[in-house]
Amino acid sequence: MAELSLDQARSLVAGRNRQHFKDLADFRARLPKTVTQMNETILSVDSRYFLASGHARFGRARVGYAALLERETTAWPKLVWQKNI
Repeated sequence: MAELSLDQARSLVAGRNRQHFKDLADFRARLPKTVTQMNETILSVDSRYFLASGHARFGRARVGYAALLERETTAWPKLVWQKNI
């Protein structure tokens, strides 16, 4: 199996930032042609983690927060961490 160069990996990530991978077939299609094999048992295009952030301002007072949420099988996501910013 050929490995990705740093430039190839950066290009793949830049493409993902413009349009997310729909599925593994989409991911495979965007890989450089030098990559002929991959271990799909360790790959996924899904995410259980989401970053939520917000800001509020009232007069001169301003507050912000960021939180990392993990989606589980339950109705509400699990809070992994949060911080005021």
